[in-house]
Amino acid sequence: MIESVSIIFIAFSGFFLAAYLFHKKRRKHEPFICPLRANCSEVMQSNYSKFLGIPVEVLGLCYYAVLALVHGLVLMQESLRWLDVYLLIVSSIALLFSLYLTAIQIVALRKFCTWCLLSASFCLAIFALSIVGSLEIVLPFLAGYQMSILGLHLLVTGIGTGTATITTLFFYKFLKDGRLSEDETGVLSTLFEFGWLSLCLLLISGSAFYLSFSEGLFSSSLWMLELIAVSVVIIISGFLTLRVMPRLVKISSGQEHEHLAGELLRARKIVFTLGPMALLSWYVAFVFGSLSDRLPFSFQQLLSTYVLLLLVAFLIGRMAYHRVVSRPEKII
Repeated sequence: MIESVSIIFIAFSGFFLAAYLFHKKRRKHEPFICPLRANCSEVMQSNYSKFLGIPVEVLGLCYYAVLALVHGLVLMQESLRWLDVYLLIVSSIALLFSLYLTAIQIVALRKFCTWCLLSASFCLAIFALSIVGSLEIVLPFLAGYQMSILGLHLLVTGIGTGTATITTLFFYKFLKDGRLSEDETGVLSTLFEFGWLSLCLLLISGSAFYLSFSEGLFSSSLWMLELIAVSVVIIISGFLTLRVMPRLVKISSGQEHEHLAGELLRARKIVFTLGPMALLSWYVAFVFGSLSDRLPFSFQQLLSTYVLLLLVAFLIGRMAYHRVVSRPEKII
């Protein structure tokens, strides 16, 4: 009970914080009050202030409001404790989303919003309290729906793999001329956001499936291999989304930035090289998630095969890059 009361209090605090950001963002002539000499206004007005076209502060308002309301209902009616399962799922998504937004501040913007970091702290606290207060309900629930959770996990992985395939093809197509137009940037940004959403749901559904077994997560070699592949996807996608793509946009639009000799060719080489590796990792995650854990191969054999395939994908990407830039009409 104490966990739910604490979550309601934090959710109310988060709701009022999101309402403040919503109000201040629409009054552009009024400066943000941003403690610790941070850059709240620049972060909140940046290109990353929306996710799939929805302002992040609106998502925050909806999340905190729903959380406070449902936890209040659970407190008043003990028979609604089964809702703890879904509340934990929602708080897990919110935590991963807050980590994504924090990574944007650190890597892409290199500027910080004090209020945004406070909201991320709220999400972390709510997740921790949800774990403590709901495991006795969640674990039996997961054990009873193993196959349904596995089916959802495979569906999410398939959607993510398809999104990654389309994103890679579009990225290659758009970069043949060495530039990203405003429309092309919009398409890629939307695809990347769908990809991040798929990754979030993949991590949650995969963890839920393997937690449903009494031996836990790390007893499964396939889960470990899938986790490694997903980690590679996160690292590469994060680098392309938060470091390479913003530079390509600045170059293409003529925005002021620190110019480096040959930066466009280097950026294109990185995309062509890392793109196939990320795409391969999505397919590997999908295959490993689909297989039975009783395979005639050891963890080391499967891991070695994956590393070898990564090397092949790396070489294919380099060959594709050299093929494109070797055409006289494509040299920028």
